This record gives sequence, C-alpha cells and structure tokens, in this order.
Amino acid sequence: MTILSLKAKILRNIMGPYHDDQLTIGIDPGIRIGISVIFLHNEIESIVESSPEAAIKLVSHLLSRITSNKKIVRIGNGNIAMARQIALILKTKFQELIEIEIVDERGTSLPPKTEANRRGARDIASARAIAFRSGRRFKPPA
Repeated sequence: MTILSLKAKILRNIMGPYHDDQLTIGIDPGIRIGISVIFLHNEIESIVESSPEAAIKLVSHLLSRITSNKKIVRIGNGNIAMARQIALILKTKFQELIEIEIVDERGTSLPPKTEANRRGARDIASARAIAFRSGRRFKPPA
C-alpha cells in the first residue's frame, strides 16, 4: 500500500461514511506536469512529474488504489495535445469508472514573479485550481 492510498484510507476513517465520497485529480499539462489529488474535499498530495508517461503512471496508480464512489480527472487545456493524450490513455484504461473533463485553465497560474518557481509551485497551484473547476466532459474519438 502506498503512502498516498494510506492517507486516503485514514482520511476516510476520520471523515466517516456519510461524507461526499469523491476523488478528484487535477492535472496541469506542460513541460512540468502539476498534479493535485483531492479526496473528500481535502488535498492529500501535490506532485510535479516531468513526462506524460510518468504522470499517467502515477494517476493510474491512484485511480486503482484509492476507493471512491466517484472519480474525476480534470485536465487543463493549456497544452491541448498533451491533455488529449493523457485523457485518451486514462479513459481507455478506466472506461466508465472515471469521468474526465478538459478544463479552461486561463487564470489558474500564479503571477510570474510569485516566489519564482520553487519545485514547481506554479504547476502545483495550477493543478489545484484545475481540480476545483468544472470543464467539458472528454469524449474519445469514435
């Protein structure tokens, strides 16, 4: 069991069975890929990955390991080609078990001179903002 899935299990025990049971993962695609993991309306992790493959592997692991009635992946449209690539791979793998939304990410970035970009802080902040925005449902090409 990974530390992240253990965090989710502990949070579930603290919050109890009547809380809204939702896992939301926000992804800010780009040179550095920011990922924010929101479970039961609490951010349990924020991560920066350096490749789409690593991001897909991490998100797939989280979707497989964290038990939740509703799983939503929200991907920013700043790099639409990468967003579609990630969405297609995840949707193909998880089918109807997850919802995927493409989110307008305008206004999600921190101002350019805000604390430089220590350890991908801007990418993580953008991923967090994306996780909390509604988007257009992703429909794979027929």
